[in-house]
Amino acid sequence: MKTPLTMIALALVCGLAGAACSSGSDYVYIEPAATEQVDEGRWRVVLTELASQRAGVETTTVANQTIDGVARLTVPYSSVIYHFEGSTWAYTNPEPLTFVREPIEIDYIDGAMAVLSAGPGAGTSVVSVGAAELYGVEFGIGK
Repeated sequence: MKTPLTMIALALVCGLAGAACSSGSDYVYIEPAATEQVDEGRWRVVLTELASQRAGVETTTVANQTIDGVARLTVPYSSVIYHFEGSTWAYTNPEPLTFVREPIEIDYIDGAMAVLSAGPGAGTSVVSVGAAELYGVEFGIGK
C-alpha cells in the first residue's frame, strides 16, 4: 500500500515528466518563399532574406552594349531560363527579394553573354545566379 507522501511524489514526477515532453515550443516556422499570381502563367516569387542567401541569388542589370555599331540588350547567359515548352525567360528583380519571370527573345549567345532581340529594358535588374532555384519555387518543383 502506498503512503500519501509516495502518491504526492509520484504525481509530481509524472507531472514534471509530462511538462518536459509537452509539444509546446517557441519555435515558429516561416515559409522561405511566397508566390502570388502576376498574370496567366506567371507568378511573383518573394523570398525571405535567409532563403535568398541560401539559394545564392545574385543580380545584375540588363546592359545596352554596342555590338558591330548597333546598340543591343545583353544579359549574362546564366540569367536565361528555358521553359519546358521552349520559350526563354529571365527573372527581373523589381523590389528587394522579389522576382518576376519576364519573357526574353535571344538573338544569339556569345560565350557567357546572351544578346537579346527583345526583353526588359537596359538597366533592369535581372537575376544572374539562382534563376533555376526561383523557377523551382515558382512552379513548386521539389515540394
